[in-house]
Amino acid sequence: MLFGHLKVIEEVTRRRCDQVILSGGASKGKLWPRIMAGVLGLPVKVPAVKESTALGSAIFAGIGAGIYPDLETATRNVVSFDPAVDPDPEVHSLYVDL
Repeated sequence: MLFGHLKVIEEVTRRRCDQVILSGGASKGKLWPRIMAGVLGLPVKVPAVKESTALGSAIFAGIGAGIYPDLETATRNVVSFDPAVDPDPEVHSLYVDL
């Protein structure tokens, strides 16, 4: 289902994805990002701050308070990522066959 959703997104946007960003509770462990990378055949990036909703609220509060002039500046200064989880081509091939 995950791979199918990716293909729908690519079809609708007419763009090919070259990476995936995983945030929220599922991003806190090591297993789920690795599974996603294997299923999708794409690198999975996990933000350093896993709770994206809270971080987004803080970013917009910073813009509203005048700490940052705009969204691009705020995200460039606040958002960072852990090292990406790269897919294993053999594992991806197994998932595609399934």
